[in-house]
Amino acid sequence: MAPSPPPAAACLSQSRQGLTERAISHGVDVLTNLHAARETKRLRYSSVSRDHDQTCDSPSPIFDSFVDSQGPGVVHKLTNFSPTEFNSLWAELQGFIQSNWNVGSGRKCEVSPRDMLFMTLTSLKHCGSWDVVAAVFKEKSPTFSKRVTGFITAIHPHL
Repeated sequence: MAPSPPPAAACLSQSRQGLTERAISHGVDVLTNLHAARETKRLRYSSVSRDHDQTCDSPSPIFDSFVDSQGPGVVHKLTNFSPTEFNSLWAELQGFIQSNWNVGSGRKCEVSPRDMLFMTLTSLKHCGSWDVVAAVFKEKSPTFSKRVTGFITAIHPHL
């Protein structure tokens, strides 16, 4: 009589018999498909958290949204001022603008003073037609032109 293999060796040989190339390939394919399905589901959701407060707390949401989406170089492209030059100009004009623009009785402009400076400088560089620049800032042309000309009128004495 031949000696019988030990119990551990018997389990090992049975498990090897069940793991054929076809079974292994099928198992790998199933796991790969599950992983791909999970990744597809993950792509539906942004990996960046929504921060609604960031735009609401900004003192100049229009300027900041342009810089956030296009980088600091957009300031130079739109106004012909570097971001540093724009900030220096804003620092020089800030006190005068805040005390002389958007004050008094009557309807107030919803656009912040710094955003108005950005919009005005962009208009001065690119304004062949009010329609084009107003569309960039998602404003109606008559409203935009009135705001910019009013802003220029207000800051003119300081310039």
